[in-house]
Amino acid sequence: MNQLTGIKAVIFDMDGTLFDTERISTNAWIAAGEALGKPMPMSLIDSFRGNNDEGITEKMRTFYHLEEEIAKAWVVRNTFCMEQIEKYGVPPKAGLYETFDALKKKGIRLCVATGSDRPRALKLCRLAGIDKDLAFCLCGDEVTRGKPAPDMYLQSANRLGLPSAQCLVVEDSFSGVRSAHAAGCRVVMIPDLDAPDEEIRSLCDEVLERLDQIPELLTD
Repeated sequence: MNQLTGIKAVIFDMDGTLFDTERISTNAWIAAGEALGKPMPMSLIDSFRGNNDEGITEKMRTFYHLEEEIAKAWVVRNTFCMEQIEKYGVPPKAGLYETFDALKKKGIRLCVATGSDRPRALKLCRLAGIDKDLAFCLCGDEVTRGKPAPDMYLQSANRLGLPSAQCLVVEDSFSGVRSAHAAGCRVVMIPDLDAPDEEIRSLCDEVLERLDQIPELLTD
């Protein structure tokens, strides 16, 4: 395992990285397609990961050609997701709370950069009890270009008042890894539904299995 020096902040993606919500989202999109009577191909659903709402909508336009269909798909998807969260709670990824505690003890600042819209992101972080640990939460509706463009992580580093090279990004999606690398951040991928290929591995400082492996990567 590589050792990373000089890291002052860790910027976490949210869905699939901190919370095991990508599976919920996948099932929600399947339900949306069924409600429309035109099921989405899994390749289309898979391409949504890491994108903000605008990016997902653009991808949906390649399959659904009526704006009413797209609007209905969003309603069904969002309702499905929130019903699951309200019924079962926010499912944390393994090692989440231990990782946050260990990083805080090291004096590392923590924040979230997610393609999700702000109301949803804040609600999930609050329900999971991590909102108080975050310097901020930067959301997909607050940047001009979503991942894989570097805007999300450039803006996060700017808000932290740090050079990108002193920020470690933790991601689970290909688009997120590309975004963080393009921003000049150090990058760790913890795969969720997508196993990294050779290209993605080349953009990462490390590929790990669990969140609680992160603290041992960091040295002063």
